[in-house]
Amino acid sequence: LERIDFGEEGERKGFVLVELERGRADWTFTPVDARPFITIRIDVSASSDPMTEILDELDGHNVDGAIVRLIIKATEEQESVLDDKPIRQALRSASYVASVARDIDRAQRHRLGGLSAEELTPRQVLELYLDSKGTPENRRAELLRHADAIFREE
Repeated sequence: LERIDFGEEGERKGFVLVELERGRADWTFTPVDARPFITIRIDVSASSDPMTEILDELDGHNVDGAIVRLIIKATEEQESVLDDKPIRQALRSASYVASVARDIDRAQRHRLGGLSAEELTPRQVLELYLDSKGTPENRRAELLRHADAIFREE
C-alpha cells in the first residue's frame, strides 16, 4: 500500500482487518511501512546567499526513499539565482521529487496614485488604464465619451 498524494503526508498508512461474527465485529488496524511523503519549506527571502541556504537546509533533511515536494519562498530579486540542478542533486536520495516550487514575493506595483480601487469611480479607473497604456489623446477622448454614455445608462 502506498500513499496517493501529499494530503496523506502526516497520516499512518495501513489496512483494517475485520472479523465478523453474528452480533459483533472486531477490527484491527495494521500499519504498513509506506514510502513517506515529505514537504520541505524553505524561506530564503531574507538571505543574502539563497542557494547556499537552500542547500544547507536540504542537507539537514533525510529524504532517503521519500517522495519530496520542495517549496522555496524567495523575493523577486533572488529568483534569478535559484538553480534547480543543484537542488535536485541535493535531493537525489529521494525516491521521487514531485516538485520544486517557487513562492516568489513580487513587489506590488502602485498604479492607483495612492488610492484604493474601492475609492475610484469606473471612469477614473478607465482613465488610469488608458494613461498606463499610453493611449493617444484623440483615442482616449473617444473612448471616454463612449464610456460616459455607458455609465449614464447604469
